[in-house]
Amino acid sequence: MAVIIAPKAFPGFFDRVLGHSIYAKRFETDWQWINRWEIGVDRVFRWLLILGAIWGVTNLMRQRSIALNAAALVGALLLLYVETHLGF
Repeated sequence: MAVIIAPKAFPGFFDRVLGHSIYAKRFETDWQWINRWEIGVDRVFRWLLILGAIWGVTNLMRQRSIALNAAALVGALLLLYVETHLGF
């Protein structure tokens, strides 16, 4: 989730990528970039959770690190539930 605040954590990098300060308001719609950023990060986060859950199931079926993979699977499914149903 820390990726969502990356523009504020690394303003110099995003200033170079965007070509202007993240706080600059050149046009009326400049504030919308943060919404587009959060939507993109949300998709990536959701797919990484799904892939992590699939990876955990695969490792459980191969009987590798059962306790660790079971905990990772439960954690991924819990985070996926919270993210989709509670809107975090």
